[in-house]
Amino acid sequence: MPISSHFGITALKPIALLLIIFSLAGCLSGGGGSGDSPPSAQEPTDPDEPIGPPQSRLEFETEQGVFRGVEMDTMLAFQGIRYAREPVRFTPPVPVGPEDRVDEIQPLSAEFVEPCAQPPRRIENENQASANEDCLFLNVYAPAELKDAEVIEASRPVMVWIHGGDFIGGSAGGKYHPDRLVERGVVVVTINYRVGALGMLAHPALTAEQSTAGELPAVSNYSIMDQQAALQWVRANIGAFGGDPGNVTLFGQSAGGHSILTHMLSPASSGLFHKAIVQSGSYLPGALPIEQAEAWGEELAIAVGCDDPDEAEVLTLPALSISAGLADPLNQVPTIIGFNRDEGRAYAAVNVVESGPLDADAYRAQIAMLLAPAPRLDEITIADDYLELQNAATPELPLAAIYSLAYAAVLTDWSFACNAIWQANALTNAGGETWGYWFTDRLSDAPLGEALPFSLGASHGAELPYLMYSEAELLSRNGVGETDADDHLNLSNRMLDYWAQFAAAGNPDTVDGVAAAWPRFEALPAGELLELTSPEPASAAVNVYYPYHRCGYWANPPLESVPAP
Repeated sequence: MPISSHFGITALKPIALLLIIFSLAGCLSGGGGSGDSPPSAQEPTDPDEPIGPPQSRLEFETEQGVFRGVEMDTMLAFQGIRYAREPVRFTPPVPVGPEDRVDEIQPLSAEFVEPCAQPPRRIENENQASANEDCLFLNVYAPAELKDAEVIEASRPVMVWIHGGDFIGGSAGGKYHPDRLVERGVVVVTINYRVGALGMLAHPALTAEQSTAGELPAVSNYSIMDQQAALQWVRANIGAFGGDPGNVTLFGQSAGGHSILTHMLSPASSGLFHKAIVQSGSYLPGALPIEQAEAWGEELAIAVGCDDPDEAEVLTLPALSISAGLADPLNQVPTIIGFNRDEGRAYAAVNVVESGPLDADAYRAQIAMLLAPAPRLDEITIADDYLELQNAATPELPLAAIYSLAYAAVLTDWSFACNAIWQANALTNAGGETWGYWFTDRLSDAPLGEALPFSLGASHGAELPYLMYSEAELLSRNGVGETDADDHLNLSNRMLDYWAQFAAAGNPDTVDGVAAAWPRFEALPAGELLELTSPEPASAAVNVYYPYHRCGYWANPPLESVPAP
C-alpha cells in the first residue's frame, strides 16, 4: 500500500543509534537560523520584463534570474543555487519561484555552500561540523560545450544526486566532482537537505501542530520534503542548463538511496523523477510505529534540557527503521538497486577508532545495538553464530579483529545485502524493470594498522570514488598502485557508462556493447546481479551472492521465544 512522505523519522544505518546530541545556541521555538519569523521574500519583479540576453554562455537564465557559473575542468559548474527560502525550524520548506526573481546577474562561487547543520563525523566525504541552517541550495554541472551553443536544447538526461550520511550529516559538496559523468552527456545536480533532528525529529507537539493546520502530519520528514522542493526546482529550471525535465534519474548512496525508495512511495514525489539508482540504501527490516518515534523525540528533548517540547533544539537523534510496501510502489520507475560486499566494515572501523578494539562484551553490546530495531531477534544466538563463522574463516587474525569482522558481517548481511536482494525481488514482482548489482572491488586488502588489523575491502561507500570523484581522486585512494590503477580505472569507466546509459534510456546496457551485458533482475530464485569488480564486471547468479550473505539464515532468523500467556 503506497504511503506518503509524511511518515516519521527515517534513518538507515545502525551507527546512528549511537545518539550524538548537539545543542546550538539554546532552545528554540520554531524559529529559523536567523530569527523566529519567516524570511521575507525579495520584492517580486515583472517576470515578462526583459533583462537582456546573457553576455556569455557562463550565464544561464532561470525563473529566479540569471546565474553566472564557472568553468571547472571539462564542465560548467553552477554551485550554490537556492532552491528554497531559508527554512524555519520544524516547518516544511518554501520553494523559490518566479516571485523570487532578481534583475541582477548572480555570480556563483567555485566554492561549495556550507552544509546543513550537523556534528563532525569521520565518514568518507563528510564535511566538518556546521551550524548553518540557511542551507537549501543545489549545484548544477553541465557539459562544457553548452558554452558555445547558440541555442540551448533541453535534451540531455538529468541525474540528481542525493548524498548519504545516515540522515545525520553529508552535503552536496565535499569530494563529489561529477566531471566524468557530465562528459558522458548528462546534466548532474547535487543537493543539500536538512539532516539530524532539524530534518527528521518526530514529536507529538509537531504532529498536533501540523494536524491543527489541516495538513497531513509531517512528523518532521523535512529531509524528504527538502528533496522534493529541490526536484520541483529541477523540473522548472533544468531546461535552461540543457537538461530534459522529462528525463530525470535520482541516484544516491546510503541515506540518499533510502530517500529514493521513499520517493518511490510518496504521492508528493509523483512526476518529479523517471528512473532510480539506489546505492547501498535499502530499507532496514522491521518497523517501529510513529508513536515510538514521537516517544524518542520527547526523550531527546528532555536529554538536551528542553522540557518544553516547543523548545527542543538538537542536531542528531537515534535511528528508526521503516518497512515500506515496495510490492506496489506508487511511483514505479526503472530501478537499479545494489550493495557492496563488505558494507559493515566501514562502521566496524569507525567503532574501533572511536571506542577501541572490541572484546567479548563490547561485541555483544554492538550486536544488541545493531539489532535493536527488530526486538524479536535472538541477538545472543546471532552473535554466537556469526562469531563462530568468522573464527572459522579467519583463524589467523587476532581476536579483536575477529570480533569486528563478525559484527561487520552481521551488519552487512542483515542491514544491506539481503534487504537489497529482497527489495529488488519485490520491485520485479510488482512489474517493474529492475537491475541489481554487487560491488566487490577492493582497492586494498591490506590491514589498516595495528589499531585496525583488518582491511575495509568493498565497504560502505567504496563505490563512490568510481562514480562521483575525479580520476585523480580515484587513483589517489589508499592501496591503488601503478600495477592495478588501470584495472580500477577501467571498472570506474564501465560503471559510469552503465549509469549514464541508464539515465539516458532506462536500461544500463551500453549501446556500443563494450561493457558486459547487465542481466535484468528476475524473480527469485532465478535472479542475477551484475558483479562490479575490476578489471571487468560480470554477472553473478543467485546461488553465489545469496549464500555468501547468508540470506537463507536471515529469511528465517533465530527469534526469542515468546512467553506463554
